[in-house]
Amino acid sequence: MSRYNIKYKGKWACFSSVVDAFITEFMDKYEYEKWRLSEYGDNLVSVECRMKLMKEVAFSIRLNRSHYQAVKCLAECGLSEKECEQIIYDMETEYYVPILKDNDKFECPNCHKEINKKEMICSNDDCCFDFVWR
Repeated sequence: MSRYNIKYKGKWACFSSVVDAFITEFMDKYEYEKWRLSEYGDNLVSVECRMKLMKEVAFSIRLNRSHYQAVKCLAECGLSEKECEQIIYDMETEYYVPILKDNDKFECPNCHKEINKKEMICSNDDCCFDFVWR
């Protein structure tokens, strides 16, 4: 199954890794359980199964989208654009910013290839990771 339960600030939503997007808006747990029961019927498992963190979801959303497309996609779950911008910004800072090495050079946070400062995309053909410089 490619659906995940996301708990964020006391609310619940469903995220699909097939389309890397939310398929519900955030709602209180009672409403979410009602939605899950109507969606899954007798195949319903505990909400605590198949969970992802918001930063994992933000990473999945951002992986094949630009920063602005990721913010827009994340906003479809009912969060404010300002909050979505902060979630994507924080995730990019953790995962997309090139790593400064001891020799004052940088490396790709994905494949660890040495890169030039201000390079926008990893030149490793097997990686092609896009960077965020901060």
